[in-house]
Amino acid sequence: MSGNSRLDDLYNYVKKIHEARKTSDESHKDEEKLDSMLERLDTSLLVKLRAYQKDAVKWMLRRELATPARQSEFESFVFEGFNVIYPKGGILADEMGLGKTIEVLACILSHPYSDDTEAAPVEDASQLIETSDNVELQRKTDTLAKRMAEKMKGRSKKRKSSEIEEESKEQDATKKRKTKPCGINSEKYASLRALYEQHTSSITSVINTGCDNSSLRCFCDRNPDIDDVITCETCYSTQHVICVGSPSKEEEYMCPWCWTKKTPVRSGCTLIVSPNTISSQWIDEINRHVKSSSLRVLFYEGVKGRKYIQPKDLAEYDIVITTFQVLSVELSYVSVEEESTRKLRHAKKYHTPVSPLTCVEWWRLCLDEAQMVEGSTSKTASMACELRSVHKWAVTGTPIQKTISDLYGLIKFLGIEPFTNQAQWFRLLDDEEECYRFLAPILWRSIKTTYSIKSEYLLRLY
Repeated sequence: MSGNSRLDDLYNYVKKIHEARKTSDESHKDEEKLDSMLERLDTSLLVKLRAYQKDAVKWMLRRELATPARQSEFESFVFEGFNVIYPKGGILADEMGLGKTIEVLACILSHPYSDDTEAAPVEDASQLIETSDNVELQRKTDTLAKRMAEKMKGRSKKRKSSEIEEESKEQDATKKRKTKPCGINSEKYASLRALYEQHTSSITSVINTGCDNSSLRCFCDRNPDIDDVITCETCYSTQHVICVGSPSKEEEYMCPWCWTKKTPVRSGCTLIVSPNTISSQWIDEINRHVKSSSLRVLFYEGVKGRKYIQPKDLAEYDIVITTFQVLSVELSYVSVEEESTRKLRHAKKYHTPVSPLTCVEWWRLCLDEAQMVEGSTSKTASMACELRSVHKWAVTGTPIQKTISDLYGLIKFLGIEPFTNQAQWFRLLDDEEECYRFLAPILWRSIKTTYSIKSEYLLRLY
């Protein structure tokens, strides 16, 4: 059987399965809830969804709401005794030109992290899209000053108490002139006290001017004596404030390297990764079709110009858009840093940047033009698997380039066991009908058969 014929068979099978589900009792029970979720679009989306787009969004919402306990007969799949658990996501494969971007935006607006989560206010449409170059990571210096003052006050009290004790000892010594005063040597005490003050100062002070070269661990080659530095309250290393920002309110500052060892920050944000050539399309579509007050969006350009955005700051957005190129560069930093650290006998002057993207558990992760992750050795596929999210979406108009085996990269990205193991995946491909049955629940495809200004005829091959 030719490759094209087999693809047609796959899409026809998928169409048949989804049409059967659409007429099932289970589907009717879900309709009321899905319609209620789509009502959110009335106040946030400036364009009305076409019928086929609404069907696509409802399918996406069903996938995101799915749980292992609620898997229907259409989602039940057992492979060689292994009960396959489908992800809370899938492959959106509408043909080019049918509005996949709008469908993804509609899904984002219909299913936020929680109903009571409010987006940060945006003053006007021109401020809807921010870039990581102009993101204001301002930290109120008066808050920092207050923290420093309180801690200095605490140390002052300790010193006063210590001085009173010393005065008392001196008075006792004066009364007993013939008795040699006990206690530690005054010179040793002064030395130890100075060392103690130096240590506590590095811990408690948030921002200092200048630092000891030995404590500086930054991913730049700036002179530490020139710029203000900030101290990590976990490992006590220092970085330039201009490179990493500074903590907000009463939050403790954590350096980029300590963030990678911490449990990722849970977020209601959707991370969208696309090729460089179409990343601007997402920005245009959002500005054109979404009300400016509905979403807070960041175009993330990476640790550009040696600037690091704190994971907690990233997590506050509704949408973060970046590119495969940025992702590839940033996630390659990790292996480079580990390798260079093993080889060097002495401390490095500056360190390789680390990405904040892996320090966030995203609410939703969308790979646009997801066919870029095809193949078992794809660097893009491995890179995408480093990111954590609740929902995962592969968005592509051409999910299959040559044969169905091309889908392996997407299956690996979605994390569907046991088929992340390539040997198991090829075993599944040997059984054509089983392969179709496995793919049907997670694949949606609409194709354009005839298109004109006046009419549009669609064959829905979900």
